[in-house]
Amino acid sequence: MASVWRLALQALSGALVWLATPGLGGVSAVAAVAFVPLLSSLAGLRGWRALAWGLLGGLFYIVPGKWATFANAAHAANQSLLPEFVLVLGFFLTYAAPFAAAAWLMSGWQRRGQPAALQSLLSPWVTGFGLAALILIVPALFPFTPVVLISADPRWIQLADLGGEPLLLGLLLTVNAGLATALRPGRHRATASLLAVGLPLAAAIAHPGWEAAADQGRDGSLDVLALQTYWPVGAGNRVVLSDRRDTAPRSAIELTRAGLRDAPQCQVVVWPEIPAQPGRDQSCERAAALAAATGLTILTTCHETQPTGRRIFPARLYTGDGPVGEHRKSRLIPGFERRLFDSATDINPGIKPGAGPTLFTPAGRAPFAPSICYEIHFRDDLRRMTRQGAQWFAHMANFNVFRSPLISEWDLAMTRLRAVENRRAIVRAVNAGVAGMVLPSGAWVPAARPDGPAATCHRAPLQTALPPYSRWGDLLFWALCALLATLAAAAVLRRGAA
Repeated sequence: MASVWRLALQALSGALVWLATPGLGGVSAVAAVAFVPLLSSLAGLRGWRALAWGLLGGLFYIVPGKWATFANAAHAANQSLLPEFVLVLGFFLTYAAPFAAAAWLMSGWQRRGQPAALQSLLSPWVTGFGLAALILIVPALFPFTPVVLISADPRWIQLADLGGEPLLLGLLLTVNAGLATALRPGRHRATASLLAVGLPLAAAIAHPGWEAAADQGRDGSLDVLALQTYWPVGAGNRVVLSDRRDTAPRSAIELTRAGLRDAPQCQVVVWPEIPAQPGRDQSCERAAALAAATGLTILTTCHETQPTGRRIFPARLYTGDGPVGEHRKSRLIPGFERRLFDSATDINPGIKPGAGPTLFTPAGRAPFAPSICYEIHFRDDLRRMTRQGAQWFAHMANFNVFRSPLISEWDLAMTRLRAVENRRAIVRAVNAGVAGMVLPSGAWVPAARPDGPAATCHRAPLQTALPPYSRWGDLLFWALCALLATLAAAAVLRRGAA
């Protein structure tokens, strides 16, 4: 009967995560309680049973509402001898593994009997930050975390400018652990729960990030035209680059011309990640010609095949005077853009990755950095570019391979988090998703037309100041982890000596 009860709690947790997830339920406030049933289901377990139930609970967290989306990508990749089911299950197991490890460690921390006051007060914090640390340490095939998947509320993510995604993850799980503590017996549970829930929420409410970031354009602004397209997989140049002029705009060139007719003040144009097939892609050549003819600054991507047979996937910036710079896509999706177990620097044949993020400094324009699709998930890359002087970011993505609008919603949640971490606007040009702009506050400004091709001019605020996270990275999170570990060790030793 106990096993049935644990299973029911974990299923409830999976349902709550589904309800909170952007694109599914979309009720971000549920994130504060979504893990409470899961954590409650692990109470009293020991040894291998803790590992097994932790793993199952992790699968309940990550699988609902997400299986089909990633199965589509695995099917399209067609690069592995593994059956599609096994490949996708392995992908999700990398997200469940930290929950198994956390359950096993919790079984040693939560000893039977009445713990001392200090251990009781620390327990939710040790659970929350310990699980967050495991999620960050355990290798995952994709860098999604609970913060991105179930907490897109811009008010909550303001704390990211202090400690980034790791700090938000630790606090979110601490709140859940605090509420789970309130449901367990113990002399100090009420105080422990109040502190674990109250302090993170008070910090989020008191943090002035939203108001400070709302003062947009302190360092000027830049008008950026972002394209939203719905090109099919493997679209050819006729679809992507036609210039018929007398038909409804659909190609990158037609949308650019239509957008500039509506907003002639736009200075920079960002095209989405191009889905054209390698060897037939003329996106860079046509963008260069359009920039030369109009004097615009155009950022686009293209596929190129080198004599060695390797392909490169660069983002190139063109002005009326010619090319300004090139950023080669450096973060390749495992199992899709590179073989699952190959390193990112030894792929033959395949896409040759770039060396890392690139800062563009066009004459007369604010410096900025591009981020191609999957690269937006790597917080250290954007942080490095911010420290090097990027005043805004351009995010270019193509989601048609997933055949689902959900991946665009999850990617947008990640983009909002990245904008807050570095307090930089991110202009988003997307194929098979929603384009728009994320402000430094995390607020979302969608394209003028959310359900079809569009070219929307956004006034991107420019920022030069560095927030704490851009300066110090994950330091605050790991410092808190070290402090909690020290206090926890002291509490255990003190109890053992009593």
